[in-house]
Amino acid sequence: MLEDTLIIAMDAAGILEDLGASEVKIVASVAAALDWIANNPVDLALLDVNLGEEQSVPVAEALHAKGVPFVLATGYGASAELVEVYPPCPIVQKPFSAASLKAAFAQHKSGA
Repeated sequence: MLEDTLIIAMDAAGILEDLGASEVKIVASVAAALDWIANNPVDLALLDVNLGEEQSVPVAEALHAKGVPFVLATGYGASAELVEVYPPCPIVQKPFSAASLKAAFAQHKSGA
């Protein structure tokens, strides 16, 4: 999970574990996420769009290239700009819930 706000990251990690994730790795920067992806297996990912002075686009592109499903989390909604810049993926609005994350990750399983 790529999230720069610790309280949100911890809440999301708890939700993902409740949904069945056996391990949730939290990183707070693009560089840390890219390093983790390059050196560890990743089954799925939750990416915050805005990380202070950077955005998670490079991480989304790396995950997409590896075929790893991911969901974007943003406080701004599914804007046309996000859809144009990021590889195809579900987008959840912050604050998200267990139900919204479950539905977003289910979209990958259904092929949507």
